Amino acid sequence: MKIQVYVVSHSEEDIQDLIVYLNETRSYFKECLAMTQKHVDKGIIQSDYAIDAIIDQCNRFLDAKENEIIKVVSKRIDAFEPLSYDKKQAYKKQVRDAVNTSVIPAYQDVVKYFTALKGTQKNNGALCNWNDGKKYYEILLRYHTPLT
Repeated sequence: MKIQVYVVSHSEEDIQDLIVYLNETRSYFKECLAMTQKHVDKGIIQSDYAIDAIIDQCNRFLDAKENEIIKVVSKRIDAFEPLSYDKKQAYKKQVRDAVNTSVIPAYQDVVKYFTALKGTQKNNGALCNWNDGKKYYEILLRYHTPLT
């Protein structure tokens, strides 16, 4: 999994904003999981195959020897000329702290949530097996098929 971070190149405020966003990751993920739970409550659940893919992707992020966010952002902070060495170190520490206290726990929350969902799906087939699933594919086909 390749993570791309397009930030920390225009101003010190970019760095500060990124740190705020990183610190909000866990609460944002919790909102996403709450929305997912609403779907689950309506009986709309991903297949175990899709759940396995989500869990696998999260675990690859969690199991990486070096966190890609910390690595990339630290490199970008180091390259940001207007900052002093001490300020760069302080921002890099804030990034590490945010990743360790918000981003990583957010991914762990996702793994825990989806692991608990495994095996609860009644329809492990394709979307077309759901109510109006075929209609969805028809609309999708029309949308992506050019008219002649």
